[in-house]
Amino acid sequence: MNTALDLLNKGVEYAQNKNYTQAEKCFRQSLELDPNNPVTIRNLGNACAADGRMTEGLVYLTQYLDMRPDDLETMGHVLYLKYNYCIWNGLERMQERLKKGLQEHTLQSEPKLLFLGMTFEERYHYMTKLAAENKKLSLLRKEKPFSLPTYQHDKLKVGFFTTDIGPSPCGFVIASLWENLSHDDFEWHCFSCRKLSDKPEDAPLIKRHKAAFDFFHDVSNIKDFRMMADTIAKEEIDILIDVNMLINSMYPALYYKPAPIIVNYLGYPSTTGLPWYDYMIADAWTVPSEKERWFTEKIIRMPHCYHCVDTNPETYPGLAPKSILGLPEKGTIFACLNSPFKITPHYWDMWMRILKAVPDSILWLRSFNFETDEKFKEEAKKRNINPNRIIVLPKMPTHADFLYCFKNADLFLDTEMYNAHSTALESLFCGVPLITCPGDSYASRVSSSMLHAFGLDEMICKTEEEYEKKAIELGLNTEKLNCLKAKTVALMTQNNPLFDMKSYARDFEKLLRQISSKKNS
Repeated sequence: MNTALDLLNKGVEYAQNKNYTQAEKCFRQSLELDPNNPVTIRNLGNACAADGRMTEGLVYLTQYLDMRPDDLETMGHVLYLKYNYCIWNGLERMQERLKKGLQEHTLQSEPKLLFLGMTFEERYHYMTKLAAENKKLSLLRKEKPFSLPTYQHDKLKVGFFTTDIGPSPCGFVIASLWENLSHDDFEWHCFSCRKLSDKPEDAPLIKRHKAAFDFFHDVSNIKDFRMMADTIAKEEIDILIDVNMLINSMYPALYYKPAPIIVNYLGYPSTTGLPWYDYMIADAWTVPSEKERWFTEKIIRMPHCYHCVDTNPETYPGLAPKSILGLPEKGTIFACLNSPFKITPHYWDMWMRILKAVPDSILWLRSFNFETDEKFKEEAKKRNINPNRIIVLPKMPTHADFLYCFKNADLFLDTEMYNAHSTALESLFCGVPLITCPGDSYASRVSSSMLHAFGLDEMICKTEEEYEKKAIELGLNTEKLNCLKAKTVALMTQNNPLFDMKSYARDFEKLLRQISSKKNS
């Protein structure tokens, strides 16, 4: 006869193999024998959530947290799920509880917490604490980093350490940068850490990515940090650019310092807190000079916006008919096509006030799953807004289809703690103006940087009150909104500083030469 522990272990094994139905069955049987086992309750909650039954899963996870209130790891996971599924009850209280706990303790699975409303200073203190206490890194610190010479190559050897070969938020935007890099004075390497997709629809982008490099190294099968570092070091890379940091599970390999210079770029909008990252690429908006002290890396700045953009997206028709998307033919279409975890109750309250003030307007969101879509409608109804005014864009088969639909929006409403990043670029590319209010963190200042580089400074609001007032004003004044949309379309040219990737690539190379010359001097 199976014991409660046997059934728990069996359930864990099923869950690891993504067989959540059998996992749940085992966990329930285990609880019949040991009803108050917190570990089993947590695993049951995770299995229900992974199976798509988020509300039920959160009931068990909340029960677990009542039993283990100091488990910040699970609390962070629950908070992430609550944001992602628009389950906002007790959200702010749990967020403050978690932030307070993080002052004393450290989590290991940090990336999902990027959306927390941490300021520059708060993130610096947390990330340096994480760096000091991370379990993976504490084991590595028993070994010595490599002691590499300063190479004297005819061409500067630059490597990208990334999981973004193929479709991903970074993968979509970085393609044009890679394609515009000069091969006259540089030798470009890619160390691809993620198994490449074999889906036919992903093949064109993967082909573009791979073709951009002089040397493409598929290192996705390497799971040993030292072996990964050795593989990189053998190529005598002068500058290694990490595109993902904590989001890439192999980032600890860089502890060995497999290149003389290591740079944090693009995919992780925060200080790493780690001493082996020498530089971080930013711009004057994302990291103002007075905030540099909250970075362990030296800040180097692109002259316009630090963020790259794909100027050669897939071919797509001009405009999807509103009728097939369920959009009204008349009235203002406010849109927020960000991931749902970026939407906070605070901004939702403001958006509902905007809808109340602008008759016939609707809010257009991006579908995450049916449960989240319905929750947003419920939250609108709670604020006396007809839920039919919340319209959801279904998941599109391809990125091209998404852009095809996007152009129907009239005004993009940016989010607060974590701005639109690649989605902001897509908005401007599609001729849809964007409104934002910069905060006190890297992730909350990216849209401002983009708007400044693009030439729409008037859409950067100093306060949330200004944001709300301007959105209402534009929603009520069709002529003014149409002029703004026409200006956005007119600014979208190959020579626009935000979209001129040939100039961006030259500026990017100039930065690399500068940091290389400092190392050699």
